[in-house]
Amino acid sequence: MLDTLLSPPLPATAIQSRHALPSVLDLRRSSNVTVDVRGVNDPALLAQIAGSMPRLFHHLVGSWAVEARPADDRGRWLLALHGAFGRHVWTFSSTPGELPEAIAARISGFFRAAAAAYRPPYVH
Repeated sequence: MLDTLLSPPLPATAIQSRHALPSVLDLRRSSNVTVDVRGVNDPALLAQIAGSMPRLFHHLVGSWAVEARPADDRGRWLLALHGAFGRHVWTFSSTPGELPEAIAARISGFFRAAAAAYRPPYVH
């Protein structure tokens, strides 16, 4: 420890590369989320939906699953979220082009509401 404190400062490139190494808990990437979207054949839309998931789940631990599929009603979709908070299902109206934003908004809203409602246990 003392030799680290007394050594000359590292060049900026060494510091950047040192921080670029993966950590034990890398919160910038979310590999704990599976995404299953049915009823959409456009690869660009599927990529947009999947691409928003790391941003939504980066702060969460555990395994999560997101499922989206057309509902029986025309223009309606079912969205299911499975994870540490149980299973939650929403229905909503959306065109296929608006689906990435609609899914992200529902999941984000759920996490915000859950965080706002959380009350730590009373410890005496």
